[in-house]
Amino acid sequence: MHSGDDSSTTGLYTGKRKNEIPVGKDQSTSDTDNVTVIEHTIDTVSAILGRETTVSMQPLGNVTEILTLEETVTCVTEGVQYEKQSKKSKKRRRVQLDSFVEENIQVPETEDVVETEIPQVVNIKERLFDFDFQMPLENEEEYICSDQDEEENVDQEYADEEISVLQESVVEALNDIVPDVLETQEESTSKDNSSEPLYDGCSQKLGSILLIICSLSIRFKLSDEALNHVINLLSLVVPPANIMIKSVYALKDYLKKFVSFPTVHYVCSWCGTHVAKEDKVCKNNHCLKDLTQLGATGYFIQHSIIDQLALMCKRESWLKKIQTHRFFHYNNNKEKNIRDIYDGTNYKTAFYGGFLDSPNSLSFSFNTDGVQIFKSSTLSMWPVYMLVNELPPTERKLKENIIYYGLWIGSKKPQMWSYLKPMHQEMTKLEDGVHMSDKYGNDIIMKATLLNCVCDLPARCMVSNSMQFNGKYGCWFCHQPGQTYTTQKGGHVHIYPFQEDNPKGPSRTAENLQEDVNNVLKNIHERKSDFVVRGIKGPFWFMFMNQFNVIHGFVVDYMHGICAGVMKMLLTLWFDKQHKNEKFSFITSKALVSERLKSIQPNLQITRPPRSLDDVSHWKTAEFRNFLFLWSLPILDDILPKDYYLHFSLLVRGIYTLSKEDISETELLNAEKCLIKFVENVQILYSERFMSMNIHQLLHITDSVRANGPLFSNNCFVFEDLNGYILKNIHGPTGVEMQIINAITKMQAIPTLKEKFIAEGSVEESLVENILRPNFLHNNICIEDGIYLLGQTCPKTLTRNEYLAVCKLVSTSPPEVTEYRRIYMTKLSGAVYAASYERLQKRNQSTVKFSDANGSIQFGTVKTFVQVIDTFTKETVNVALVVPLCFSNGVSYSSQKPCHKVLIVHEADIPVVAIQIDKILRVCNLLKIGNSRFVTEFPNKYEKD
Repeated sequence: MHSGDDSSTTGLYTGKRKNEIPVGKDQSTSDTDNVTVIEHTIDTVSAILGRETTVSMQPLGNVTEILTLEETVTCVTEGVQYEKQSKKSKKRRRVQLDSFVEENIQVPETEDVVETEIPQVVNIKERLFDFDFQMPLENEEEYICSDQDEEENVDQEYADEEISVLQESVVEALNDIVPDVLETQEESTSKDNSSEPLYDGCSQKLGSILLIICSLSIRFKLSDEALNHVINLLSLVVPPANIMIKSVYALKDYLKKFVSFPTVHYVCSWCGTHVAKEDKVCKNNHCLKDLTQLGATGYFIQHSIIDQLALMCKRESWLKKIQTHRFFHYNNNKEKNIRDIYDGTNYKTAFYGGFLDSPNSLSFSFNTDGVQIFKSSTLSMWPVYMLVNELPPTERKLKENIIYYGLWIGSKKPQMWSYLKPMHQEMTKLEDGVHMSDKYGNDIIMKATLLNCVCDLPARCMVSNSMQFNGKYGCWFCHQPGQTYTTQKGGHVHIYPFQEDNPKGPSRTAENLQEDVNNVLKNIHERKSDFVVRGIKGPFWFMFMNQFNVIHGFVVDYMHGICAGVMKMLLTLWFDKQHKNEKFSFITSKALVSERLKSIQPNLQITRPPRSLDDVSHWKTAEFRNFLFLWSLPILDDILPKDYYLHFSLLVRGIYTLSKEDISETELLNAEKCLIKFVENVQILYSERFMSMNIHQLLHITDSVRANGPLFSNNCFVFEDLNGYILKNIHGPTGVEMQIINAITKMQAIPTLKEKFIAEGSVEESLVENILRPNFLHNNICIEDGIYLLGQTCPKTLTRNEYLAVCKLVSTSPPEVTEYRRIYMTKLSGAVYAASYERLQKRNQSTVKFSDANGSIQFGTVKTFVQVIDTFTKETVNVALVVPLCFSNGVSYSSQKPCHKVLIVHEADIPVVAIQIDKILRVCNLLKIGNSRFVTEFPNKYEKD
């Protein structure tokens, strides 16, 4: 909190209490206890920086005589908080701080006070010493005194909780769980007979059977009990003389050969001191709690990044892709447009003559977020995921290719200084290079670095050690402080009004961030209780990673900020009854909008059909994204007034452009202008009260794309899917950690088992792929490269118009052809259906975008597919007969338009066009709104509903 900040701005509790120091007020530091705490904090900062300090102070004295006002000062890396504490919690805070001082700070016993040099971060990229740094826990409670609306507090359930370790609610079976975790760290000693036949005369090896069992477990999220029954069933159908495993435990023991071993970091739940598993009493002399009691010990689990990379290097296909894909991308991107993360300035800076120009160097995208595990409990998990950016976009998001760093489970938020310390230590080694070997034993020096961080706003503030987004200077990209807005109900929210003279500035840079951190340390040295500077509470781990851009390495996440933030807010303003008396309310059209939504027949790529606005509170984030990109402009065309419609279209066009697969610099500038204009007019058309952080971030999102690539390459959708996968593998409250670790173990073992036991193109490979990815084609006929026939064929006689169209494509052809109505195209990652396929009633999979004979982009409806024989060349040609959809008002196709209005024309009035099937570019959506027709399409092929 910056000096002079209004308490309501940051949402801090400001009720009057005895001995409280009011927020933003000067307070004398003559109190001996307060001086002691501040002196300790100065030494804490010195310890963080690895510097020696010459501070001397009076002996600490008796524990009970210290820290009577400790709630006014906490560690620099966590900021100042003011909490309402009970007598018991105050005592606990004293013990925690005394533990920290005793473990990490050498206090001179002399009573002479020596002038102290102000500790500074001289170089923001300077590495931390290998210091066993331990932070005191955060305050017991925080009280928010603003009536933030839901759209301004996406994931706010995690934003203001206490930071803590594992508590009693999750230690129900601690004595059973932790030994089990440690057992997984012991290497398997069982005989490896996985390469032998399952029984004499069997064509299948034990390893291939185990692979299929693991695939079934992953696909259907089988519990250990269900998996045991599957193993028992297999044991019944094989001859008695077999080598089949007999239990789930044997399966887990076997899989240890293909995964990294987790490490358990133990802490005292009372004071936060790091303890050993065998400790019976906390080693903190001021705590000395009995660690054998229920809930006395907490922990988090870490998977070694280096070990996981070493195992992945054994996979030949994985290693080949990370060594070649980025170079292939640069060779093909002659226009230098933004097509992937490689085209962002962050990656290019590290690539051209830098860290990432070596085939054996790679980069990570970091994510963490809190996920509630059980509806009936406050228990949540905080997994940390890391994507390998050097893989192709479709493969870097596969579960088996993701690095799983750690898992923190508890009823509160984790301490990031403690949680991420092992990660920083490993990344330091990887930046210097670590020896690994490939499948054939060849030595590889693998290097890796952290490129960016993709988190929602609350998690980003935790990781960057900065003010929450609803506080003063809550924006990470600029120094606009914002202001407090008093609502009609008397509450307070923090807003960021549009600044015409400098909408995006003044910019936060690495240099002034370093200056702010130094000023934080200076404020603590000068004993200021209000030491936070321009939203910065102190240093954070990512500052000390050599390749990480401390400003634009943090990505603006459009999933939470725009789809579940701005889009949800606008729908609420337009159609919620709480705003029915406002000028921007169009609640009288709510029923019509709902009717139009429910009448849409989306294509098969949209797994969730549009729902009524009555269910908007239950919409998934993907549904808000679909509404933004696909449904909004056609549906709202004649509902919103012109000024509101045009204003909203600025948002749609801007975000649509930034999500495309190919973005030119001109398109980037146009998108930025659209979004700046949208933000400027929000406070005019709606109210200044709605100028939230989500709206403000739209000013910076274009710069985020410049630095990190298109929005599809950096968002939280993939990580939310991973969280969902983990949650579905939790089948009960006992041993939650082990259930999660087992799910990750089976998933990471799949690629290695496939390479070891499954031959390419074999029946076993088809079976495994069909289990893991149901859309994989295993028994279908390939009619062209990347095109597969679905279903049956039948003879057909072409009509005159169809025959003329076919003859324009091939020299000569008989009118008798072979007809089929469904195909699968690998380049589209989906199927295309003909309109004549009658079994598909509630979906439309026949509206396509295609390239005509002149190379122009057109829309049309696939009437049917036929296979003809060119009587002159004797070649077989696969043809799609398409009924074109004509653009209205003579306009042409534009890749920057989210939707195109087309004319309603009878098929008899338009000649059928024959095109080669590979000219189909995309399956689109055809919306019938009143007397109008609109065609919409996703901006890229990588994002899935």
